Amino acid sequence: MSVNARQRRWLRRLVALLVIAAVATAGGYTLYVGAVGSDALAHPTPAAICATPQQQFGWRYEAINYDIADDAALARRNPDPTKCPDQGSGAGDEVVTTDGVSIAGWYIPAADGTGPSGPTIVLLHGWNANKSEVLRYGLPLHERFNLVALDLRGGGRSGRTDVTFGPRERFDVRAIVDWLEREKGPTTIGLVGNSMGGAVAAAAAADDPRIDALLLDSTHAKAVDVFARRLEVEEGHPPFPGWWAMAVGMQLRTGEDIAATDPIATIPRLGRRPVLLIHGTDDPVDRPAESAERNVAAAQAAGVPATLRYCEGGRHGNLIDHCPDEWGRWANDFFADALAADFGGVGSPPRSPTVPSDGPARRESPVVPLDVRERESAQAARLSAGGSGLLAAGGRTCKFDASGTTMTACVGRLWTSESGERWTRLDVPELAAARESS
Repeated sequence: MSVNARQRRWLRRLVALLVIAAVATAGGYTLYVGAVGSDALAHPTPAAICATPQQQFGWRYEAINYDIADDAALARRNPDPTKCPDQGSGAGDEVVTTDGVSIAGWYIPAADGTGPSGPTIVLLHGWNANKSEVLRYGLPLHERFNLVALDLRGGGRSGRTDVTFGPRERFDVRAIVDWLEREKGPTTIGLVGNSMGGAVAAAAAADDPRIDALLLDSTHAKAVDVFARRLEVEEGHPPFPGWWAMAVGMQLRTGEDIAATDPIATIPRLGRRPVLLIHGTDDPVDRPAESAERNVAAAQAAGVPATLRYCEGGRHGNLIDHCPDEWGRWANDFFADALAADFGGVGSPPRSPTVPSDGPARRESPVVPLDVRERESAQAARLSAGGSGLLAAGGRTCKFDASGTTMTACVGRLWTSESGERWTRLDVPELAAARESS
């Protein structure tokens, strides 16, 4: 055998060994990232803050599903409430999800004296956070709205179990809404979700018509995009194949399809319920073009009323601190319209639970009288619903009199007539103009 032939043979062997080594390294890296990354996502390090509403802002509050006396004991053990090694005793059995997870939280009455039937906003924290951390989002809302801050599963006092970025956390929100209806009877309910909490809010609302409006702050469009960006920005790793391995690892670890509750998939299911998205122009994790703008486009394509506000220079999850005045104004204007104006304002009668034939308990919208101008417009148009019945628009409800020709009471933005399975848009120019311009 010639020297050249032997050299070629050894060269081929060397190339083959290098290819095998590269494949093995890539495979090993992919398995490692999938295992370690998915474990970190499903079991984040607990947030250290444990400050109560009283400690942070001097607010009165009610403990949900745990003994409030434990807050005093927790404060004595932790003189610095931003560095708490534990969160106190776990949640009890008063608020438990359909999959058996106990949920804890706080109920904070509105500062202006609005009763428990007044509009109520639930605050949903992001990944690796808790109710103490998300409470600051309620600061500009506390004057006018009742607030609830809860620990999503895996955080604070709530049950220790896998974090799933939406598929299971939506059960936590439903359990809290059930508690609100049972204990407080609010007329309307809104959700504020930060980061992962925004995905949870959209997933919960898509399945629960009792939720009337959403504010999504720093919220992704697809969870896998978050995995990819965190690998790149925070760990210095290439996005692929790491994001894919983490997504597969999460599905194997939790048994849940994370993509099923991506906001880009759940927001279009909200009907006529309004959504406000607030996003930072400099968000390095959920870049606007890949997250907020895609969510708004999906909402608009489905006919969901959606508005996007940008916090100039804001980064991920810091918008309430970076743009506090703008954030507070946007949020108050949005919820004042979505939760109060559409439903007759603060003090409207609470919605009563009903059980439809095709699903779990849900609420009728409250019925409040039309003002004189609206009543005259509706009567002049001689609207017919084909008999005594309801008007509905994204969960808002109006009522006709027995003749089916006169609208006697109403809440909602757009009028839609329901006659059996047939839906027809009603033409009331004055009302439509007034609602669309609000």
